[in-house]
Amino acid sequence: MANQKRKDFSYDLWGDPADAHYDGNKAIFQMNPKYGTGRSVSLDSDIKVYPTLSESIFDFKIKRTAILFYKQDSIYLGKVRKGKFALKGKNNKGFLFNEGDIFCFSGNFYLNEKFHYNDKNTVLTIGIFGYHQEIIEAFKQHNWSIDILKNIFEDPALVEGVLLNKTHQLEQIFTDLYDAMFSDNRFVAYVKSIELFYSFINIINEEKYKNVKTYNEKQVEIVINIKKFLDENLDKYYSMPKLAEIFNISLSHMQSIFNAYYGCSPYKYHHNKRLEKAHNLILNSDIKITEISKLVGFSSYDKFFIAYKNMYGCNPSYHRM
Repeated sequence: MANQKRKDFSYDLWGDPADAHYDGNKAIFQMNPKYGTGRSVSLDSDIKVYPTLSESIFDFKIKRTAILFYKQDSIYLGKVRKGKFALKGKNNKGFLFNEGDIFCFSGNFYLNEKFHYNDKNTVLTIGIFGYHQEIIEAFKQHNWSIDILKNIFEDPALVEGVLLNKTHQLEQIFTDLYDAMFSDNRFVAYVKSIELFYSFINIINEEKYKNVKTYNEKQVEIVINIKKFLDENLDKYYSMPKLAEIFNISLSHMQSIFNAYYGCSPYKYHHNKRLEKAHNLILNSDIKITEISKLVGFSSYDKFFIAYKNMYGCNPSYHRM
């Protein structure tokens, strides 16, 4: 891949393409350390649809940032293979993505001010990207009709972001593409990227997708701060109305957004974390179990006993035997 191929990709996020490592048709980009650690690997393609594997741990050393992903109209189709993340996109909307989600953005997509990543977890994505104009020119060079590209480039829903319905065929293509990229089987990766792009065109033309559910960016930030608050206060019980009051957010919004991002209610998340802390103390300390129940915010040992047994399938004293 010539250096020119990704000159418009964000220098700030992945560094200058001139500093990337090139191995034939493969380019390896290292993440700018002020945003975290990780790398993105892309392969060249004569139809300008580049298979891309990215693995990153975002750990921002600056509080606010503005990152333009692409300086020209582009398209990205990817699957979150590992991790979860939230980000701020256009119009102050917050996007939440969980492991297994298959998503697409098209157009001049950018991250307006902030990234929000969950607990500095590893985010692994596999997919394809390309520039609109380069793909059109490639299709013309092959004497292929560009009419089939119209919807994926002009559908306004894709500018906001869409989630694709998961099918066995689509899941298998992503798996094969990941395996090929991971093992550096470039021929298979190339074939699978074309197969994925063709499947994607059909999905969009048949409207087999749903818009990504968006949230007010401020609400997303609040919910992430709620999770941090709960992690730091495992010695207390908080009712959900009280928690919503502390963070000045409606109870329904708090429940909905928290569940979308973390996969459970704030109550269940905090409840389980308190029990996990108790379990760890039972295994690794000599503190009396009755005292441990107080240290994780249970008002009575009976309530703790029932909760612990429901989660671990045995009474607390079993792990002290």
